[in-house]
Amino acid sequence: MKAFSLVTAVFFAIGALAAHAEDTATQADSLLQRVEEDFRAAFPDLADELRFEYPQHYPSTLVVDYRTRKFTVYGRSMTGEVSEQPHEAVGPTHVGFRLQISVQDDSVVNQAMMPQSLREPYWVTDLSERHPAGTGKQLFCRLSRGGRLDQDVLGRLTTFQINLGEGEHDRLQPAPSEPAGAGPRRSAPRGQLGAPLGYPLTIEGVLVTGGKVESNTLLVDNVNGQRLAEPVSVVVSCSYVEDHNLRRGRIALPAKTRCVLRGYEEFTMIGVPPAVHQLADQLGWEERPLSPTPWQWRTTFVALDVVAPAGLEIERPTD
Repeated sequence: MKAFSLVTAVFFAIGALAAHAEDTATQADSLLQRVEEDFRAAFPDLADELRFEYPQHYPSTLVVDYRTRKFTVYGRSMTGEVSEQPHEAVGPTHVGFRLQISVQDDSVVNQAMMPQSLREPYWVTDLSERHPAGTGKQLFCRLSRGGRLDQDVLGRLTTFQINLGEGEHDRLQPAPSEPAGAGPRRSAPRGQLGAPLGYPLTIEGVLVTGGKVESNTLLVDNVNGQRLAEPVSVVVSCSYVEDHNLRRGRIALPAKTRCVLRGYEEFTMIGVPPAVHQLADQLGWEERPLSPTPWQWRTTFVALDVVAPAGLEIERPTD
């Protein structure tokens, strides 16, 4: 009798878990269907070229394609080297976009720091999280966009994602050195590596070699002694103190050598602001500034000290 009761209890537990999983999937599907309806309503002018897909290999995910195609790309290893074996990936053309929205439980902590922009060989991918009120869910958004995507479309895409719910950058977090209840800090947004900009970090990684990447790009896999589940690419610059001022130096990271650097993250804006294009159209300017990259923020790691390898130094300009 006891054995029968135990078996019965196990079957009831399995049934309850299956029912919960089914309810969760149904809730996610319902949420994504509403997102699709809202997207169609927000972009009626693009209707003829939009494609909507719910990939079976990516559960609870909606993919919106606009002017995309297949590309041959090379993967990047955790040692920073680019794979010799290419693979196919779908991405936006220079005037297109691909938006992927995945439903997750609100308690899920994604490894990637958000919001952030990733510079990939043929496009830029913006990562963000949105939290629809009253759902207990979060939406993980990946917007891959071509460099010449219409600025009006890009602005509407940004607005659409903001309207999906509260985002991580709206939830201001206390600095790591403060207690959890210390309240929000509005002076330092978080960088790619998770800490507020300007806060002390020790990073470890290997120089990225090969492919279309900016020089001195380090593939970071460890931050402040914590190994990352997925490495993060960060451009490294350096500074030194002279006459009570922080001045820019030079540093040349060696290839195939593990580097350990101490410093902080900062960000700058690059590209041409949308306001410039709008005013140029309104005022009929014959000339306007051009940029190979869209208007976006870019984080860099500023090294103040070299822990390893031996012999690597922050150089001071002599001119």
